[in-house]
Amino acid sequence: MEWNVAFLQEIQEAYASLADLTMVLVDEEGKRITDVSFKDDFSRLIFKRHRAREKLVHVIEQLGTLTNAVLMDSVSGAKFILSPIRVSDKLTYFLFAGYIFDESSRSFVQKYMETIEEKTSNVACTLATVSESSEDEKRNKVDLVRKASDIMSDYLTMAEQKSQNKKKFRVIQQSLEKAREDGGIADTIMKDILSTNDQFDFIGLALEMKEGKGHYCVKFIEGEHADWMKDHSFVLGEGFLGHTIAIEQFQFWKNASLDPRHHLYTLKGMNIKNLFCIPVYGDHQIKGVYFGGSYETDLTEKEVREHAHLKASVLSIVMTAKSLRSDLQNHLMELSTFNEIFKVITSVEDIKRILYILVDISINVIRGPFSCIISKPADDQSKVEIVSRGLTAEEINDYGADAARRVSNRNVHDLDISHPEVHQTSWGEKVLEFPLVFNDHFYGLLCVGCHMKNDPENYESFLSSLAVAGSISMHLHHHDRSSLSSDYVFRMLRKILSQIGPEKYERTMRVKELTEDFTAHVDKSLTEILSQASLLVEYNGDIANELIRNEEVKSVLSEFFHREEQKAFSNKASEILALIYSYVTAGERMEEAAGMSLISQKLKNQFVDYISHQHVIESNIYLPAQEVAGKPAAGKAVRKDLKELTQLSTREADVLKLVLKGYSNMEIASELFISDHTVKNHMTKILQKLGVTDRSQAIAKVYKLGYSPAEE
Repeated sequence: MEWNVAFLQEIQEAYASLADLTMVLVDEEGKRITDVSFKDDFSRLIFKRHRAREKLVHVIEQLGTLTNAVLMDSVSGAKFILSPIRVSDKLTYFLFAGYIFDESSRSFVQKYMETIEEKTSNVACTLATVSESSEDEKRNKVDLVRKASDIMSDYLTMAEQKSQNKKKFRVIQQSLEKAREDGGIADTIMKDILSTNDQFDFIGLALEMKEGKGHYCVKFIEGEHADWMKDHSFVLGEGFLGHTIAIEQFQFWKNASLDPRHHLYTLKGMNIKNLFCIPVYGDHQIKGVYFGGSYETDLTEKEVREHAHLKASVLSIVMTAKSLRSDLQNHLMELSTFNEIFKVITSVEDIKRILYILVDISINVIRGPFSCIISKPADDQSKVEIVSRGLTAEEINDYGADAARRVSNRNVHDLDISHPEVHQTSWGEKVLEFPLVFNDHFYGLLCVGCHMKNDPENYESFLSSLAVAGSISMHLHHHDRSSLSSDYVFRMLRKILSQIGPEKYERTMRVKELTEDFTAHVDKSLTEILSQASLLVEYNGDIANELIRNEEVKSVLSEFFHREEQKAFSNKASEILALIYSYVTAGERMEEAAGMSLISQKLKNQFVDYISHQHVIESNIYLPAQEVAGKPAAGKAVRKDLKELTQLSTREADVLKLVLKGYSNMEIASELFISDHTVKNHMTKILQKLGVTDRSQAIAKVYKLGYSPAEE
């Protein structure tokens, strides 16, 4: 506890003077917390020579349940006052005040002191420093001591709560820092939580087991008599913990020992008085239950509920952070892995080796029972070849023959390359079949088996991108590499990025949008080059060198990817690309991009002017009706561009134009190389900005504003 002894000393001195009594604050063992405030020589003599601490401890032990200030007789016959001081309702200190004489006690005190003092001549002088008190004066002194102890109790309670709050916030900070560093829940966090809540004798956390939903296990436990609970498992609805998860609500048992579910705890030596349980969430789903309780302390539901909700929230944040960190790491690993795969399979000359690479990678990613590629040889379209891992000869003949018949009858225009078909083998295994299609040519199927309990959506985007990469590589070996058009390569790379890196894809498209618009203002000759180069800013230089034929684009990207290693840009296009990429990755905060030392001040100024102009154009300006009277303001051109008419973003305007043409969400996604989910998000924002509720109202609103497709 952190408190100011000087403040307590001042309170004690003030009330010692008011009551004309010697005072001192002591703990349960008689140890002095404050210095003694002496008011007479008799008190000095007693405290100096007559083992005052031992005698006081003896009195305190007899009055352990003291609730109010009491007037007591000492062995000498002099009276003193002892007042309890509670800190957070716990008896912690005592305020001693003495001594008090009355008519009947003075003579007895004198005789007692003369029997134990060597110099009896000094006794009378010492006693003379203490005046006699009437009954009213005694009651007044008791009241003053009680007030002093109340003030001290309030102050110490406040200091205790402040100290506890500091500890709680420190634990929260440490927990969040732990989540930031490694996303885990350590035993030290649970120990810190327990240490900041003295009213609890034990706390714990049970989490869902990997074996399946509805099964849980106690992963963390701290406190006396609770070690046996570590790794204790239970199912949904079982016991106190399972019951809380089942009803998804905070639970508090005032007398848990009376509940029949307490029998297990009794057998293990835990006689629980108060028990609480609260669900812990992660990614909007219950991940476990946080629990705790006391053996003897009587807790109130209000204070326990406040603690439980706070700590459960912290634990939820920690677990959610861990999940997000894991998802991000997996995503980055997939993107990095794909980059490496793409480099390898586009450089390998042996087509068989490419097929084996695709099979090996796919079976390892999904950890399924088998993977195979069924393809049509370039020199004989009348037969099919099968390369497989994990299939026996009998299984190849069974499943392979069935898949081969489907391959031989495929029309490339009937295939959906965005999503796999799901089939099932005769022995019950689920199979994801990804078509290998490039430039309207069907090369075969990538077939990946997965266990029935696995959700194929977890692997679909990566395997789909792998199939695209395989299709390109197979095409390169069936045709001369030079026949691969740059436009198609850019389109496929953009599609791959949209599937395995949605955030990077959105960032890339924003860089492309700003780059094209900015160069249209400052140097139109760079627009086409930068339009292509901007699509590769989230890849790496190796992929650019391998696939891009345009030397100007390769030069721009080379300087862009090595910008950290040089002192200045020699290529203006690279400089523009670096500036806009920095601006977008910094959350479109101009001050971040403006701080780049490699960028010339002239280009920075041009870009600042451009951004400022963009912001002005996209502002809403309303004029009074009597001024405009249905006519445009003087000097202002009538705006007919869809983006300006509707105040939509560039991407939202692109989506709306396709809506006006009658495209479905799936067709819009395919046309703009974005996901169905992204299209839905754009449509929601479009309807909100237009103030309508559906597509038909949106179309009507656009034409009502005066838009005409012929003007675009």
